[in-house]
Amino acid sequence: MKIFKAKTMRTYFLLITVIVMSTAASLAQNVYTLEGYREMVVSNFPEHNNKQINREISQLKTENIRTSYLPEIILNGQATYQSDVTSVDLPETLTSMGVDIEGVSNDQYKAYVDVKQTIWDGGLKKAQREIEALDLDGEQQKIDVEVHHLKRIADTYFFNVLLVRKSLDVLKLQNEVLAKQLERLQKSLKQGVVTQKDVLEFEVEQLKVEQKITQASMREKSLLSAMGVLAGTGFSSRDSFQLPEVDIVTDLANKRPELQLFSLQQKQIELSNSLLESARNPKFFGFGQAGYGKPGLNMLKNEFDTYYLAGVGLKWEVFDWNETKRKKQMAQLNIEKVDLQKDDFLQQQDMQLVQAKNEIEMQRQLVQQDEKIVEMRHRITQTASSELENGAITSTDYLTDLNAETTARINYEIHKIEWLKAQNDYKTLLGN
Repeated sequence: MKIFKAKTMRTYFLLITVIVMSTAASLAQNVYTLEGYREMVVSNFPEHNNKQINREISQLKTENIRTSYLPEIILNGQATYQSDVTSVDLPETLTSMGVDIEGVSNDQYKAYVDVKQTIWDGGLKKAQREIEALDLDGEQQKIDVEVHHLKRIADTYFFNVLLVRKSLDVLKLQNEVLAKQLERLQKSLKQGVVTQKDVLEFEVEQLKVEQKITQASMREKSLLSAMGVLAGTGFSSRDSFQLPEVDIVTDLANKRPELQLFSLQQKQIELSNSLLESARNPKFFGFGQAGYGKPGLNMLKNEFDTYYLAGVGLKWEVFDWNETKRKKQMAQLNIEKVDLQKDDFLQQQDMQLVQAKNEIEMQRQLVQQDEKIVEMRHRITQTASSELENGAITSTDYLTDLNAETTARINYEIHKIEWLKAQNDYKTLLGN
């Protein structure tokens, strides 16, 4: 019996251990940094997978350009019936001597292979390969531009969650203060120092704070859900999001992906000009034909025969009625158009950077002022708490001071996060 009880106790102990460990594991929190969350969002971005697809498409296009240097081989075949054929009418004197030239049959057949080999294409294929490489870079850079915008969206969600959580922390702290103060008031009520009305006002105020906590909690839940959709994973209220450390450097280089895209677009246009030149160059090629048919190359031989021919050719468009010249003019206009788009982008960016710098400075000053306001508001609330317990002020007066301190603390926490966000935004605006 004792052995059975010992085994039973050990079983209970193991079961409790498993339950405790499982509960601890379920309550374990994940810690996310801003950069880590960005990477999750980018990895989950469907368009980001197009980079590999673009590379594969470009490889196939380049392979097609390369194989165009190989001989062009075409197999042909045909059978025809002609209403008339070439014939030779001989003088009667020759026919009387037995001279006769057999005419070609109306039905004719042939099967042959055409072979064409480029000897020199005027640099056309080389220019096409260079343009294809730039096209790939351009498509990849467009995705980088979209990724940059996506990161800015991710940053907004990340900082908004931090803001909501700071507000929640302060509201919960206020709720604790109210609960403790309410407990003291109930003791004072028994002693006749305060009235029932004072106690009821505190209870109503506590309900209001709990309402705000509920609203902030639902806002947090909504933000976490949106962040989960963006990152392709779930987040919970137990997960922790770290405030980023941002070092502001005023001489940061401008690394926005849009600038690289503008540069690539201009290079593409410039290469198009070289392609136009290559297209105008003379092209040399070799060709050949081998076949079997009736008749063969000898049209007067009315029977099946093999044949072949070989040679070299030249193709040169000597005059195109200034079409190439006009295309070059259009290319130059397109380059100027890209320049204007770049100038407009830089102008907009400069305006945003000025606003970002002003935001950084404003939030910095607000944080410094908040520190003093919070300190003074806390001292005022402490004084009001003593006065309330002694019946020197009403509960309404105390709640006014407490709410003012809570507002000051929330503003302080919000301004600290917004200061960090402003610094982060400044760096992101420059593509860093």
